[in-house]
Amino acid sequence: MKSHTKWILSFIIIILALVGTIGFMNFNDALIVDLKLNGVTVESDIHTINFLEDNDQMNSDITNYVKEEMINENSTVDSIKSGVSNITKKYGYTNTEINIKSEFGDDTLPMFFNVEGTSMLPTFHDGESVIINKTHDVSVGDCVVADSPEYGRIIKRVSQINGNEVYLTSDNKEVKYRYEDGYTIKEEGIKTWVNKNNIIGVVKISNITNNTNLNV
Repeated sequence: MKSHTKWILSFIIIILALVGTIGFMNFNDALIVDLKLNGVTVESDIHTINFLEDNDQMNSDITNYVKEEMINENSTVDSIKSGVSNITKKYGYTNTEINIKSEFGDDTLPMFFNVEGTSMLPTFHDGESVIINKTHDVSVGDCVVADSPEYGRIIKRVSQINGNEVYLTSDNKEVKYRYEDGYTIKEEGIKTWVNKNNIIGVVKISNITNNTNLNV
């Protein structure tokens, strides 16, 4: 009877040891990556139970990757998280939690943009820099950056929304006339319809002269 009891106790001890080992392995493999973005810089904080591991190179790889993706108009929160996860897997971490935060909230992507031209005067000036929140969700009155099939990259104001189509106009209402080859040519700000999928983001911060007002 005692032998049988010892066998049961030994079996339980072995099971508990295995569970503890697996649990430790899971914790040892766990990683949390906190990313703070402001449209210009990236701050990456890594948290892991394995304090002896040197993660400087991994952190550098993550930071450089996110910087490149932050200026990629096609990147999304999900695509960046997937890319960061792939980087951490190369360093042996398969259980990674990735958090992205900006001044606009959790899971938001800011993007830096330079204004060219005077069609948005007096709201924006030629050479001015702005930060947009990358989103297709816009409202009438928003100033947005969009890729127009006809005009290329533009910054305009949302004047109308009809389903998935957005009508963009210029704030500068000044009309100019020039004469060319005996003809009078009227020049005014761009007015155009674009699909919501062509909207890159909504302007949130303007008149940027340095990075001091880009805190996350």
